[in-house]
Amino acid sequence: MRLSIVIVTHNRREALRHTLAKLRENPTLPHAQLEAIVVDNASTDGTFETLRREYPHVGIVVRPTNEGVSARNHAFEVARGEHVMLCDDDSYPIGDAAARAMRVLDLNPAVGAVA
Repeated sequence: MRLSIVIVTHNRREALRHTLAKLRENPTLPHAQLEAIVVDNASTDGTFETLRREYPHVGIVVRPTNEGVSARNHAFEVARGEHVMLCDDDSYPIGDAAARAMRVLDLNPAVGAVA
């Protein structure tokens, strides 16, 4: 697995759907070697059901309470990617930003993060 994209959400189903669609449409992402993991922070708007129905390939970590951004830690436990990209439920990499970031990390083993 080349890239794990971690997204945390809480009651923002429509924004999340838009973000996942943008990820799917991005031709520069390594789709065959990519996993998306959504951490659902106790959403009550049908986020989990929508993900299961419309995005069955997306991993879901369901939290019983809203832990905020720190809930990302639960995704790190299951992420299999060589690289991990953090996105919000309303953000996504544009163009080849992910590919360029991975290239920087691959060529510079001392670098731990690209922002």
